[in-house]
Amino acid sequence: MNRSGRSILIGATTFVVAALSLPACGGSSNTPELSVPTKSASVASAAAKPAGPTYSSKRFVVPVDTATPTWKPGPPTQEQSNFVAWVAPDDSQAIRFMVPITVFKPGTTTEVPVPDPASYLSYLMGQSAKGAHFADVTKITVGGQPSTELTATTDQSLNGSLGCQKQGLAPSDCYGLQPDLSLRMAVIPRGSRTLLVWLRTGINLAEATRVNNVKAFDAILTSIRFSDRAVEATPEAVRKTALDGTWQAKFTKKELAASPLLMDSDEVNDDNWGTLTLSFNRGSVTSMITNPTIGSHKGTSTYTVAGNVLTLNQDNGETFVLRWKVNGDELALKRDEALGVGPTPLLVKPFIRQQ
Repeated sequence: MNRSGRSILIGATTFVVAALSLPACGGSSNTPELSVPTKSASVASAAAKPAGPTYSSKRFVVPVDTATPTWKPGPPTQEQSNFVAWVAPDDSQAIRFMVPITVFKPGTTTEVPVPDPASYLSYLMGQSAKGAHFADVTKITVGGQPSTELTATTDQSLNGSLGCQKQGLAPSDCYGLQPDLSLRMAVIPRGSRTLLVWLRTGINLAEATRVNNVKAFDAILTSIRFSDRAVEATPEAVRKTALDGTWQAKFTKKELAASPLLMDSDEVNDDNWGTLTLSFNRGSVTSMITNPTIGSHKGTSTYTVAGNVLTLNQDNGETFVLRWKVNGDELALKRDEALGVGPTPLLVKPFIRQQ
């Protein structure tokens, strides 16, 4: 997902509220030599059982047990087969676990296999040729695995080259560095896979706050244990809900810009107005936005319904939570900041049932 704007296609190349993206496949000729110091054993090893809430993955392809963030204890915001994420309620930070399946070379839309674990670190740091910056590179041990921790930033958007959590995604729906973000990241070889664990914060975060956040992140790294338990299969599609069916709302760019619910001016763009169609079907939702400027864009993601709360889980790990109410053939969505983020284009007008 292009993290520099705010657009609303669910699971497609638009719909941005916060996350990250990186470059891809820097050539080996640009790869720097790695001279990496080693952290002290008290920080790098994982001997003591963590205090506070812990989480044991269920469907993640690399089974792990880990402490959870103090700002969101307990289960993650989202768990997919190759992606697990905890996102702070105010979206100021996030902790993500990902085993990338594919990557994108910078500026391309063709996905290629992820580098093998022995070469992934060099591949990642080779992206310095494309504007990435790496600092505080340190050898550590995570769950008994020799690993590397570093801080990554960039001068320009580098979509898709950190990796993709699913095949068939656009570069902007995968992960990488963005100019407005800072990542404190651990690169952890695990058998035939590379596990990436990172803390995402804003680039302009106060230094004292950043230091405290990194300390908390290091405590999570220290807590990680790998398991040989079986990975659970993805559950079957959920039962039909009152939302299942196709709904449509029509609004102009002017109406979007005039909405009192607008979060910021970035939401007013050509990917966010026109005819917005949402099709819900037993846990899967397809969205399409159509207008004379862009033609049409389409994306697919997942959703859950609990009472009057609708949770939209995007393929890139972002989550949107809204209140919903159906009155006859009309669906109204409402933002509730106590629950999470809700993009304005979903709120401008009620949706009308089409079928």
